[in-house]
Amino acid sequence: MRRKKNSNTTEETNERDDLIDLIRALSTEVTKLNGQIAGRKQVIALTDDIARLKEEVTELQIARSKLDEEYARKERETEHKVGLAKDQFDAEKKQHEKEFELSKREALLEVQRTNLAEDKRRFEEHIEFVENETREHMADIRGLLEQVMERIPVVSVGVKQTITEKNDGGTNGTVSTRRRTTTRR
Repeated sequence: MRRKKNSNTTEETNERDDLIDLIRALSTEVTKLNGQIAGRKQVIALTDDIARLKEEVTELQIARSKLDEEYARKERETEHKVGLAKDQFDAEKKQHEKEFELSKREALLEVQRTNLAEDKRRFEEHIEFVENETREHMADIRGLLEQVMERIPVVSVGVKQTITEKNDGGTNGTVSTRRRTTTRR
């Protein structure tokens, strides 16, 4: 029996060894399958990540497009506002230049008016001075003439003057005599 037991034991041992080998192979296979499952889970997770990232990229591209469009719109608005401000500045600058030229011209005219008024005043003073001086001189001359006339004796002079006129034909010649008497004092 022992032999039987031995053979039984050997068989059992062989079976057990076979089973252990089979369990080990299956365990290796399960480990491989677990690795493949883990890899597939990782691939599925990565695929999900890729899909999610693609969606994020698309959303970010859309958001960027909106931001770019908003930026371009604001830039156009800013350029338009700057253009309007520049036009307004140029118009105001021209207006200020015109006002400056007008003020300058008005100031020049005011100076000319003042100078003209001053020239007129000086001219009138000069005329008044000349008239006064002339009156004084005339009064002095009149006084001197009166003194001279008082000192000159009275003289009567008679002048006889004969004028002879001849015609070019020589036939009628006229002779006239005039008499002039001058009395001087």
